[in-house]
Amino acid sequence: MSVKIDGSESAFLITFETEHGWIYKTCKKEDLANASLTFKNHIIACEAAKGMIDPWDALINGDILLAGRITMLDKLGYVSRMVQKEIPRPPC
Repeated sequence: MSVKIDGSESAFLITFETEHGWIYKTCKKEDLANASLTFKNHIIACEAAKGMIDPWDALINGDILLAGRITMLDKLGYVSRMVQKEIPRPPC
């Protein structure tokens, strides 16, 4: 799955490796992924990371764009909600 911010040159690829589990690495926007999550800007990305946005409202308003294999994104959302309860929120 790729995660990127609209208008930014950087993107991240989140993959599962049997040796290391889930990892992320920087990639080019052209790299293929089975799903992609694009944030409208850095502010929306930061608010999403803190759990401060309603994902359905963000989809409707165009703040985030989902494409590809949506079930993969749903799994990531489930894991991130579990992690948010255990890890402090990032300062943005």
